[in-house]
Amino acid sequence: MGRTSYLVSDVLCLNSYAGENATKYAAEMKEEKGYDVDRRIDGDLLIMARTDFLSVFSLEDAIERANRYWEAGADPLFVEAPTSKEEMIRINHEINAPTMAIQIEQGRTAILTTTELEEIGFNTVVYPGTSFLLPLLQ
Repeated sequence: MGRTSYLVSDVLCLNSYAGENATKYAAEMKEEKGYDVDRRIDGDLLIMARTDFLSVFSLEDAIERANRYWEAGADPLFVEAPTSKEEMIRINHEINAPTMAIQIEQGRTAILTTTELEEIGFNTVVYPGTSFLLPLLQ
């Protein structure tokens, strides 16, 4: 049987936590929102954590937030919208967990080849728009 995935994201929570110390966020998520990896029913459940902190705060804040998700039990981590290869390299050097990249044509994230993404250290890459574009290209 394949792995089931669950997304924990701060996209909807950004405004309510703006300006607060990102190191507190994972504990707050567990207490206030009930995100508790210790209560997983299925051992194959994959909890992916996404942070959009980079669009509002610094890369340091986004990396700190992602590492807190890892400490709270999330599996792969996704930092939304790094705009350069250098940021992507730094994300993978400073996050102590599996990472994911999303490659969206015309998006904010730097577009790299699959080989480059693998060399940088991304464990998973998603191409959500490509499947919609393929029929148009044929």
